[in-house]
Parts: sequence; C-alpha cells; structure tokens
Amino acid sequence: MGVYKKAIITEQGEAALAQAMAGNEVIRFSHARISDYTYPTGTDFRKLTELQDIKQEIIPSNVQIMNESTISVRTLFENKAVLTEYLIQNIGLYIMIGDREILFSVSQAETPDLMPVYNGIAPSSFLYNIFLAVSQADEISVNVNPAGTATIQDIIELQESIDDLNHSKVTSDNGNISDTVSRIEVPATADRYPILEEGKVSGLFGKVQKCLDSLKTDKIDIMNGDVANTKVSKFEAAAASFPVPAAGESPKVLWGKMKKFTEDFKNWYTGVCTIGSIVNNCTSSAANRPLSAAQGKVLMDLYTQLNGDLVNISKYTSGAASINTTYVR
Repeated sequence: MGVYKKAIITEQGEAALAQAMAGNEVIRFSHARISDYTYPTGTDFRKLTELQDIKQEIIPSNVQIMNESTISVRTLFENKAVLTEYLIQNIGLYIMIGDREILFSVSQAETPDLMPVYNGIAPSSFLYNIFLAVSQADEISVNVNPAGTATIQDIIELQESIDDLNHSKVTSDNGNISDTVSRIEVPATADRYPILEEGKVSGLFGKVQKCLDSLKTDKIDIMNGDVANTKVSKFEAAAASFPVPAAGESPKVLWGKMKKFTEDFKNWYTGVCTIGSIVNNCTSSAANRPLSAAQGKVLMDLYTQLNGDLVNISKYTSGAASINTTYVR
C-alpha cells in the first residue's frame, strides 16, 4: 500500500482560502486528479498551477470540516478504464472559484500505489482520505460537487449511521433518551402537586418540576419545615414518671413522653390545693376546701379576746360579797 506526504496547499489555493475566510467565496471541491509524473527533488509544490501527466480524474465524494484546523476530502479511483498500469505519484485536489477551476493542493507519494490494468473480472480501486491543514477551517464554507460518486466507505459510514439511529431512536414504545434535550413547561395550575398524565415530555417534566418545588417548600428537615399539618401516627409509651424530652429523639418518642408527662401531672393535680380553692372566711361549710391562713389571725384575736373577758369575770367574782339568789317560782 502506498504512502503519501502531507497535502501542500498551492499559492492560488491559499488565496482562495483567504477569500473564503473573508466570506467572499465558498470553497467547492470539483475534481481530484492523479498523475504518474515524478517531480524532481526541491520542487516547490506551492507554486504549481496544474499537475503534469494526469492519468485519471474523479469528482470527490465527501468533504467534511473535521475541526477548526482540518478539512477532509475523500476520493475513490478505479481501474475500469485503465489500459496501461502506472504509478500514482501525485494526487491533486481542484476547486472552483467562480467559473474558474484551480489546483488547490498536491499530495506527493513517498511510496506510490500501482494502478493495475482492469482484467475484465474484478475491478480494483484506491480510496484516499486527504486531510488538509487549514487555519480557521471551521469558519470556511465548503461544498462538494453533488455529481460525485459515493464510495464504499461512504456507504459503510451511512450504514453505521443508520444502525446508530435504529439503536438510539426514540419511538412510542422504545428508544434511549439519555442524551435527549427537552424543554420544561411548568403548569400554571394552582395544584401544588399535579398528577402525571400522558402527554408531552416537556409537560411531564414541568409537572415533576412543580412537585419538586412544592416539596422543597413543604419538606421538613433538621433546619427547616412546617409541621402544622404533619401527623404522628403513634406514640411510643414512656415508662418513667414525668419523662423529659431529649434532643435527637423521634417525634413518636417526644410525643409519647409528653403524653406520659400530662397523665402524671393530671394524677398529681388531683391532690393539689390551689390558691383559688382556699376559703377566707369562717362561714363556709365546704368539706374539700382549705381555710386561709388569714383566718388564723381572726381566730387568734377572738381567742385572745375571750381569754381577756374570762380574766375580768374571775376578778369580779373573787372580790365581791356573796350574793343571795332568790329563785322565784
């Protein structure tokens, strides 16, 4: 198999590129030609305007901008019309500038391919993918003559593309959407958690987005959240008397402790005397209400008064003459 040097763009090809980068021209690859001429060492291929001893020409089948610095051109040469074998020494690419065709680039052989004579049974062909190093290639408009013949490689790549499409295409019951981009259409409904129903993907994702937004607002976490309507399905019973809630406990444990604390307090409260139940008089007959301490002072004053009166009576009776009492019937 032959080996060919890097393609050299001619001076007139570079001028055409400058026009294309300025937006004044479209690079349209018109022909590829091969010659068996052996150029002497030191030949400046940039100054060539035509190949010598051209043996065959074809229309390129495929032109692609590979990246910002490379253009790829595919050519296929067959031997069906070859009557005398020859060595493929040079491959030239031609472009159209207006109505004028110019030599755009030359690829010289280091080890040339031998184009054989057609034997009438099995044709031979050579497929060349020529890569052109072009500055700012992604800014150049390129085209290929639509009359070009598809190569076997073109057909293989087309089949591979079809196979990839069949493998990844999305249908109503199959397909891979892992890299499919979709818009999101959030519904305007007041329903904060809309139900997912059959419909467009953008609408489905929109409903999911609204549910996520509502969940983000409503969710309860360790730092935030509204528990106003949150229900605790059960309490975990506490054994200790007057249990105290502790940080880190689950709601069912906390509310279980609160329930037990309330029950213990209720039982304790039945034997507790409150200030409101104290009686501040000596006339109440309630058997289940305590007497105010203030009534102790009242009773003490009465007791003191009574003792004073008894003392006075005793003095009076001890110093007086005997009194005769006559009972009248």
